[in-house]
Amino acid sequence: TDDEILKVRKTYYGMCAETDYLLGRVIDAAERTGHTLENTYFVFVSDHGEMNMEHRQVWKNSMYEASSRVPMIIAGPNVRENVVVENLTSLLDVYPTIADMVGGSKPEWLDGETLFPFLFEGDENSVSSSGRYVVSQYHSNMGNTGSFMIRDGPYKYITFGTTLSTFKEYRPQLFNVEKDPDELDDLLLDSSSNEDVLRIAKELDKKLRSVVDYPTVDHEAIRNDAKVYKKFFLDKYNTTKLQSLWKSAYTGFSDDDWSKVQSWQEEILSLL
Repeated sequence: TDDEILKVRKTYYGMCAETDYLLGRVIDAAERTGHTLENTYFVFVSDHGEMNMEHRQVWKNSMYEASSRVPMIIAGPNVRENVVVENLTSLLDVYPTIADMVGGSKPEWLDGETLFPFLFEGDENSVSSSGRYVVSQYHSNMGNTGSFMIRDGPYKYITFGTTLSTFKEYRPQLFNVEKDPDELDDLLLDSSSNEDVLRIAKELDKKLRSVVDYPTVDHEAIRNDAKVYKKFFLDKYNTTKLQSLWKSAYTGFSDDDWSKVQSWQEEILSLL
């Protein structure tokens, strides 16, 4: 309902206000000890966003922008003020950037690029972003299967793990997030006659696989889930107790649901 959406968003903005307050305390404490913007770098990032009822979702459990796109704010000695850099970047870039800050450098085998060229006086567009793309993956009890994403230029390609039979029909998604920032127009929904869309999706899938072999990774994640479930539940409880645990975890859990659980158990155990 509208009231429920409003309640969620009030909570979210309240948490944003609290974050501002707590960050202010950190900056105040730094300044009291002589660490100012003239001699100290400040880096503010987050590990994930919040859906905040976009797409009727909460928390962080999807690859939509509200969940996967995070703030990254850097201030410090000679860093340009009030500048927004729109080049694609990643949390993988934080380590190389901090290494630059202390006069070091990242190991050659480590992913990520320093953001120093964007921080100081000059044209940030002098640093080429051609060929730069960002990859992410997500596995959690809050997601029913693995999800994988690549963002390259204006396009975001999302695909899913299909190890288990339930998810065999899950299809990829493709968004132009510059033209469609709310991600409401999945270009692959009606792509049978659009060769350009299919070509873009194929190219992005190839790039994604060059970073992460996502079918294999999803298979391994499901195998790990199976090991955990077997060790802490199947090997620990008899059928009656196990069924009661499922009922206590899910409101309205029925005999039909239990039948589905048993089918799922049989399939995941077959992977071990």
